[in-house]
Amino acid sequence: MTNANPVSTTSREEHPAQRDGIYKRFMISKKCPGCGSRNVRRSKRIAGEMTWKRNFLSPYRCRDCKKRFSVVSTKIHYRFWMAGLAIAAGIIFWREYPSMDYPFLRPEPPVSAGKIVADATKLAEKRDPAAEYTLSQIYAQGDGVAKNSVQARGWLKRAAEHGNVEAQYDLGMALREGRDVVQDYQGAFKWLGLAAENGHTRAQFELGHMYRVGIGTPVDNVKAYTWFNLAAARGHEEADRARIMVLPLLSRADVIEAQKEALGWTEARNAADPLRLDEIGAKPK
Repeated sequence: MTNANPVSTTSREEHPAQRDGIYKRFMISKKCPGCGSRNVRRSKRIAGEMTWKRNFLSPYRCRDCKKRFSVVSTKIHYRFWMAGLAIAAGIIFWREYPSMDYPFLRPEPPVSAGKIVADATKLAEKRDPAAEYTLSQIYAQGDGVAKNSVQARGWLKRAAEHGNVEAQYDLGMALREGRDVVQDYQGAFKWLGLAAENGHTRAQFELGHMYRVGIGTPVDNVKAYTWFNLAAARGHEEADRARIMVLPLLSRADVIEAQKEALGWTEARNAADPLRLDEIGAKPK
């Protein structure tokens, strides 16, 4: 009996050659190590192959001799190529970066000390308390200008008179300790009192100390407790210890009076400016 469909026979006979050609083109590395056939297929991993090597090898099975074998995964080649390209790009960028001239990569030019002094002086001459205080610090430290204690004291006093709380505290401490000025307890009591009333935590502690030992004012343990209490309430550790030390010196009525005064001051400050209450001089020196 003759074959009724010679075309299909020919196609079936040609299929292995076509298949081998495909394997030769696209599956060169996937050749059975047992029989040499390229008639292989991807296989599932078995329990014994679940090791760290599975990240690098892919399992295959030969359709002819049924042998299982593994080849290096194509994903590994891809990852190595990508890593190599990334390293090469990084090296090129690192070598060429100094010659690049991108505006967004340029650092901001540093502001000269002279310009800072000039700008601060313009504002200070317009009675700006912050600028006046900045100038006092610049002249005191000699930052960009010749150190000048006279100029520093002058600008510090102007800033204090115009309501800068840090300036009031610094001026009060300088007068109390006699730093670059004639020691003046009365003046120190005045400026520390203003800074304390304006919510400066360290000034509140120092004012309490002055009331406690009688510097620039008669000894007043009730007032001392009041200011220690306010400073301690805002995190001043020395004020907390000082409050404990002065407490045995007060009567029950004195304690009630001092605490009422501290509460009244706090409520008044919160009502007037709730956002600023805990911002000024909160970190003790």
